[in-house]
Amino acid sequence: MPEEWESFKFAISHGAELTTVQHIAHVESARRIIQDGRIKAGLVYDQSKLNKYRISVAWVSANSWALGSIYGTVEFQFSWADLVAGRNLYWVEAMTNYNPTAFRLLLSARDITRVARYNPMTDDGPLQLRNGTYYWNGNYTSEFMIEDDLSLDRCTGIRFVAHHQQYCSPIGNSCEDLRAMREIG
Repeated sequence: MPEEWESFKFAISHGAELTTVQHIAHVESARRIIQDGRIKAGLVYDQSKLNKYRISVAWVSANSWALGSIYGTVEFQFSWADLVAGRNLYWVEAMTNYNPTAFRLLLSARDITRVARYNPMTDDGPLQLRNGTYYWNGNYTSEFMIEDDLSLDRCTGIRFVAHHQQYCSPIGNSCEDLRAMREIG
């Protein structure tokens, strides 16, 4: 039976080089992140298969959004090579109810048996490693789950990004950042 990740395979010539990933937060959450000096890992609570295993993760993605982020307005940037060094990669799942479909990979320093190990040098999926360079399939939403707090000592940049003008995933219509974007218009 083929692995689920094979539906995300791509030719390197059509992939995007993966050098930076980001975590986007709303202003209030970003303040807390800065005060704490880290993005705190939290339990996976959505429809993920990991939500029943009580694994805490910090989320990052390689995507940037033309219509604005549905996750907030403050972007914390991290070096992909730094985050992946010394960690195992695991295929978690495809989120086919997302548009575009998302693929989820878990990065962990420990061995995990609940999900399949993913090797970007040999596995034919959404993330590939060739000659020391990572590439990803940018036709999909990338969701990388880091099993650890993410220290701001590792942060390579912070910038403001536009909030999506209609949608806010974590907060909905009561989102202050979304309200401010609408007022600016």
